[in-house]
Amino acid sequence: MSCLQTAHHAPDVSGVAGKSGSWPFNGILSVDPAVIGSLHSAQRLSQTECNVLLTGEAGTGKELIARAIHRASGRSQRYFFTITAADVDAHGIEHCIVQACRLPIAVNHQADEQGAMRIRHAQTAYIDRIEQISPENQLTLLRILENRTLHSIGSDSITIVNFRFIASTQLPLRNEVWNGRFREDLYFRLATSCITIPPLRERLDDIAFIAEQIVDEYCACHNVSAYLTADAIRTLQCHPFRGNVRELRTVVESTLQHEKNGRIEAQALRFDHRNGNRRPVNGAATLEAVKRQHISEMLCAHPTRREAAAALGISARQLYKYIRKYDFERIRQTPAR
Repeated sequence: MSCLQTAHHAPDVSGVAGKSGSWPFNGILSVDPAVIGSLHSAQRLSQTECNVLLTGEAGTGKELIARAIHRASGRSQRYFFTITAADVDAHGIEHCIVQACRLPIAVNHQADEQGAMRIRHAQTAYIDRIEQISPENQLTLLRILENRTLHSIGSDSITIVNFRFIASTQLPLRNEVWNGRFREDLYFRLATSCITIPPLRERLDDIAFIAEQIVDEYCACHNVSAYLTADAIRTLQCHPFRGNVRELRTVVESTLQHEKNGRIEAQALRFDHRNGNRRPVNGAATLEAVKRQHISEMLCAHPTRREAAAALGISARQLYKYIRKYDFERIRQTPAR
């Protein structure tokens, strides 16, 4: 298996909803304030040389954001390449970087006065699933980040590297440090700047927005007409989407492929129920987190807020307080009367 998963110029990613074509994060669809704030942070960081740590579940768009940071940076005309943690542990971090450096046209070597080989082209290295790298490779990566050098395989020469490092993790990396599974010194080197992308299940407004964007894209591509009913949107908002945007796209596109009626009802949605359809609750979740999830599920399960309030055994006024507290305003329903 090759260490180098991708090695090409960063593609044209088109930006956030509502932004102009010059916005480098086009194609990362969101109306969620937390996500948009993270993208603005990423835009600011793209103008620096800081290492960046992206945290988020699978399918939240970490590599898209990493590519967009590269595209908006001064390194945009150079190469962006992805290294997976599995490949690092199989071949070593130095081997993976050297393999990337040997790509034709990507780099040009010139001997310096000490006889080392200097990489003249500035590039961006994206390390995926950094939390899975072995302790030995963590130490090697720390040395590379601190000294910006690596040992050429099969010789005593030292290569001076000019890379920007962006890493991603699916776990809270600080917790991995506390549990002794990740080096604290490497964590501080990588976490110069951290960006967190919340899971889709916490972005109810994005579920509706992105689902409708997917429908529009599908209809334009296949020259058909279709739309999601309000009941279908509510049902999508109740689904856990452990696969995040990837899973949402699969559900919506699969439904459109099999549903000949342009009106997509809730019962037509093609979920993969092998993993259940409840929102996951962390085993260490607080009472407040459990309450928030339960209220969210009741809002999704009932067509009106009055019915949801009755099912919860509280008044409509109390429910409104919870809706404002937990930011559930965008769950599509008939207001309580």
